[in-house]
Amino acid sequence: NMGKVYYKWSSKDMDDETYVFSNRPYQIAGTMTTEDFFDGFDDVFTKENGGKPNGAITFRHKNTDRFEGPLISVFVEAAYKTDGGKFVYKLRQSKDQETVNALEDFFDNKDDDGDVVEYEMCSLFIDCFARDMLT
Repeated sequence: NMGKVYYKWSSKDMDDETYVFSNRPYQIAGTMTTEDFFDGFDDVFTKENGGKPNGAITFRHKNTDRFEGPLISVFVEAAYKTDGGKFVYKLRQSKDQETVNALEDFFDNKDDDGDVVEYEMCSLFIDCFARDMLT
């Protein structure tokens, strides 16, 4: 993995529930706690079933009313950091994903506190639904 660049997306204000749904051929939908989703992330997204999922994030920058995105990325890791009370995704892009909207461009728009970019009103869409997530 030398040479790969990773970014971290985090939130202290994640919704308590995560909405899960499937694409064709199944039409399944439901909810689960966001903590359960994060806790089960590595068990659901394994090498055996296709690896880490692709996802898309839409944002509204804290200083504008304009939505930005979608930011398309591989969601490499998900963790709930109890010490800081926040949910964290580790992101990486393929070359194709980078040509649509580069992670570097989103995270290059630094705010006053250095290496942090603040967005609000985010939506995340992560592919690779597993039926057993709802059980």
